[in-house]
Amino acid sequence: MIGLFCMMLAATGRGERALSEAELLRQYPSLQIAFGLLFLTGLITDIWLLWRWGHVQTTAFKVRPKPWGVHDLLLATGALILTLLTGMGLMALLIRHTDSAWFLAGDCALRVAFLLGLLIFLRHRQATLDWNWTPLGVVGFFAVLPPLALAGAALVGLYKWLDLTPTPQPVALLFVETTSKAELTFLMMLALVIAPVFEEVFFRGFAYPALKQRLGTLPALLLVSAIFAAIHLHLDSAVPLFVLAIGLTLAYEWTGSLMAPITMHALFNATNVAVLWYVRLQS
Repeated sequence: MIGLFCMMLAATGRGERALSEAELLRQYPSLQIAFGLLFLTGLITDIWLLWRWGHVQTTAFKVRPKPWGVHDLLLATGALILTLLTGMGLMALLIRHTDSAWFLAGDCALRVAFLLGLLIFLRHRQATLDWNWTPLGVVGFFAVLPPLALAGAALVGLYKWLDLTPTPQPVALLFVETTSKAELTFLMMLALVIAPVFEEVFFRGFAYPALKQRLGTLPALLLVSAIFAAIHLHLDSAVPLFVLAIGLTLAYEWTGSLMAPITMHALFNATNVAVLWYVRLQS
């Protein structure tokens, strides 16, 4: 599926250079089949959704005003930054260990701690998040794949035109290259559980409604999506992540449930992890 994984995940193994997606697909033909099936399923899903929304009368946007605002968001953002910087700084000073597993464990712990603090804050405000389960999260995952592929293809074309070489995310390289079972365990926990829940609760469940009430739906959607892409600190994957974030936010709006973007996010990460495992085993 052109453009979906190369900017974020293309890596070959220890000591080797990053691969472009075309090179990745040529080297691993089985990935061509997998990406093709995912893309085809995504197209069918998008066609079905367009038909359904054209024939079923339903409210397009279901995210209602929340009992918190931009001021609360700024305080929470400041607390998040302070928590992460202080926690990781203390770990760097106290642990003095070269094994990345310590830092991954600390990152997981800090994210969980902040998430619990945010949930306690919301409970104190007598507010709740939208946790009702919906299978549309699975549908949304497939639906967002074709737009992601187009965004990735455009980015690949731009890099080729500029004669630039894409670089993989450091976490992707760590996943492919590490020999530590502890590092792999924490990377899996972070990718499949902690990151999807933490990021969707904060960005979609907390930040988006606050900004929507102040700015309106479209500006809030674009701003949250841009920040979501930026915080991953990887320029090559910024455009695909921006497109993904738009899909996650739309899924939250159309379902009124955070479980939809959480499911989409977890499935997206799981797919990327599966690709990395495959590359790891082939290296």
